[in-house]
Amino acid sequence: MTSKDKQILNKVIKEIDVLTEIIKGMSFDEFTKREEIKRATAMTLINIGELIKIASKELKDSAPHIPWNEIMATRNIAAHGYHALKLGLIWTTVKEDVPQLKLDIQNLIK
Repeated sequence: MTSKDKQILNKVIKEIDVLTEIIKGMSFDEFTKREEIKRATAMTLINIGELIKIASKELKDSAPHIPWNEIMATRNIAAHGYHALKLGLIWTTVKEDVPQLKLDIQNLIK
């Protein structure tokens, strides 16, 4: 792993930590009613996708179990189709997929 890839992955972990803090203690119902939380969540997902986009092909090839393309696709939807975001899918992504991504990235860094 290059030092640049390691820096990128550490930044992704920081973004995940921000996202975790944004929704901490929140229910899905509260999430759907708070526009600033939805927007902050979308922006953080965009940030994660942007970071993944600039990671090297070698890094991505070394960890095929991580859904790199789906992460970048989520970024594209959040950035270009915010009005069409399905909040249930975003909630599931944030509550289930993002914590797993953090674990996977932490294992890659080790």
